[in-house]
Amino acid sequence: MILLVVDTQKGCFNENLYLFETIKKNIKQLITLARENNVEVVYVQHDDGPGTDLDKSADNYEIYEEFAPRDGEKRFEKNVNSAFHPMTGLTEYLQSKGEKDIIAIGVSTDYCMDATVKSGFEKGFNIIIPEYTNSTYDNPYFDKEAAYHYFNDFMWNKRYAKVISFEQATELLQSKDNKKNPWEEISLETYEKHMSLDSVKQLQLMNRIMKSQFEDYPVDTVMILGIAGGNGLEHIDIKKYKNVYGVDINELYLQETQKRYSNLADILQCLHLDIVCETEKLPQSQLLVANLLIEYIGYDAFVRAVNIINPEYISCVIQINTDEEMWVSDSPYIHAFDGLDEIHHQMESDVLNEKMNSIGFKLILQDMTELPNSKALVRLDYQKMI
Repeated sequence: MILLVVDTQKGCFNENLYLFETIKKNIKQLITLARENNVEVVYVQHDDGPGTDLDKSADNYEIYEEFAPRDGEKRFEKNVNSAFHPMTGLTEYLQSKGEKDIIAIGVSTDYCMDATVKSGFEKGFNIIIPEYTNSTYDNPYFDKEAAYHYFNDFMWNKRYAKVISFEQATELLQSKDNKKNPWEEISLETYEKHMSLDSVKQLQLMNRIMKSQFEDYPVDTVMILGIAGGNGLEHIDIKKYKNVYGVDINELYLQETQKRYSNLADILQCLHLDIVCETEKLPQSQLLVANLLIEYIGYDAFVRAVNIINPEYISCVIQINTDEEMWVSDSPYIHAFDGLDEIHHQMESDVLNEKMNSIGFKLILQDMTELPNSKALVRLDYQKMI
């Protein structure tokens, strides 16, 4: 992944832009986050020729001071709208590095950003546009606000690019510091051995809880977020369920789930997704099950997922920890989970209840089960309010 900063030069980045202060703040924050998380920042500069506002020999050609490139950061030059025109060499540079995912920010929305988005798409790159990180001016056909929304909300999204919220963009940059999500580094064998130990006892308990989750509600579709190896799927009633979606960030977990539950092949769909930044790829489902999952994506990412999935019922399990420093139970496998510290969030039932209520879900069940090592699992079920 790279952060591509398009034409944010002194000669065209000024207070006449749509939402100038917001755009300036957001671009600056994304550049900072990219650097902090080892995501390469690449700049493109436009040369309009001698005597213009973007004259290469003038100060206006330089990058706006608050976004100034650091020593060693790549710059590409152009005198056409598209940053991917053959003259720039950008396409070859990205291909040589094996880069496919491009977060594109800059100006102007209806000129160089539009050309860059479309040509990048045609060259096979995955173009990602964070909201309110590009801008433009009034033109003879659009005022600047209308131009911004026409391209971001209508023209680009789901055609040439994926337009995401600014919050999603920050999470995406923070999750991509040149290594996999920690869950992709933990083998299923290690995970299941740890979870089934007498000192942990979560695999067995979760299996019993999932039986109840699958049985309790009048639905025929269910989505399990963080399905791992499919623990509990033996309780799926094939006479009741038409579709079962299993979602996980670890592709090897999903492959094992499909092997273990080949009897569910006609109704089980395994989806390899990062829920934090690929929320829009989630299908809808009447029942949403999320057990020991919210801890690793956070409340806000879960709320976004719920809004996309649009369930009638939600059943989730969170872990409550008396000792916040020792949220992973001690076991011979404990150090396999060290990387999870980076993405773990402490959970509170009251906070989750408030979040669900704010998007139209009422609490219909709350049940706590004590675990060894001063921990507890809390099942929280919600129903959509009419």
